[in-house]
Amino acid sequence: MKFHLLLLCLILGDILAEDCLKNNKKIKGKLLNKKRIKKNSAEECLSLCEKTKGCLGLVYYKAKYPKKKLRKRCFMYKKISKKTKKASNTISAIMKECSTSPVDGKCDPTSNPTLNENMETSTPFSGTVHDLPNISPLSEYSTKFKEVSYVGQEIRMMWDYRVMQWIYPEAFVFTSIFSDNKDVPLEVRVNPEFGTEEKALEQAVRYSEILGQIPLEFRARLEILDLSAGTWSDGGRGGGNYGRKSMNLNTGCGEDMIAEGTINNFFFHEGSHVSFDYLHKDEAEWICAQNDDGAFISSYARVNPASEDIAESVNAWYLITFHPDNISKEQTAKIKKTIPNRIAYFNKYIKIVS
Repeated sequence: MKFHLLLLCLILGDILAEDCLKNNKKIKGKLLNKKRIKKNSAEECLSLCEKTKGCLGLVYYKAKYPKKKLRKRCFMYKKISKKTKKASNTISAIMKECSTSPVDGKCDPTSNPTLNENMETSTPFSGTVHDLPNISPLSEYSTKFKEVSYVGQEIRMMWDYRVMQWIYPEAFVFTSIFSDNKDVPLEVRVNPEFGTEEKALEQAVRYSEILGQIPLEFRARLEILDLSAGTWSDGGRGGGNYGRKSMNLNTGCGEDMIAEGTINNFFFHEGSHVSFDYLHKDEAEWICAQNDDGAFISSYARVNPASEDIAESVNAWYLITFHPDNISKEQTAKIKKTIPNRIAYFNKYIKIVS
């Protein structure tokens, strides 16, 4: 979520990384070898250590580590000291603290499974957009948003939750460009109710900048962003559409989420709809993961299992996997207890491009 593309193809395999990746901590001990192995992520380094005989721990140096020669390098250890050292832009792991066991499930993906409708009714959260802490605080990252240009006022079909129907205003139309996805420009359509081109531009820039902080995987397919005024009390909200490759937002709701620190959670959630829903929701292995968990991460997912379970669960998975320091141990434990098979599914099939 900074300028310049960082491809982080995070293939976690069977590792669940149960609290084993420690940010800004460096273990001490004896190196397994002196090779400086280049890896695109700590998760790739963890996967390599898990597969390497004699590897008891690792240190991964992030792309922002001060010493260039160590950036994105993975070091494996054959002996681990009890002492650890604080070190910015490093990630360490001790393998005995990492769970590498697959989650046992009873559902057979080859049996053409259907979703069990008699799952546990209690859920740890009402909805992961508002109940979870900010997945990635706005202050942590710069944006991949590069520039915006004005196209003009043109008739566009836009969804507005205030009236729960399609509207056809003469919208202010802008094109937003992102440094990591230049070949797929984003058309931002701003409802003419904002009054002037200048005020519409403010909205287009504001939400393009925030959207540019979300990993590319959540917005690579996104082609349309519709912005209308309106608050929660007006009936406003936001949504994402896989087939249309679009998101829509009533900006009064957006401002509330910015104030409460959950706007990134919103874009992660809606980005899941745009990017993941129809790739996974009918897959037998996903349905088995749902059935084997026997519960839902949120009430919103439970009430809408076909349309919201992936987006609700992805938010929780992404937070505990890539930003574990942003969530309490108690909440992390609830997530891992409630959706272990879904977590294993995401680890196996979702590759993050950031």
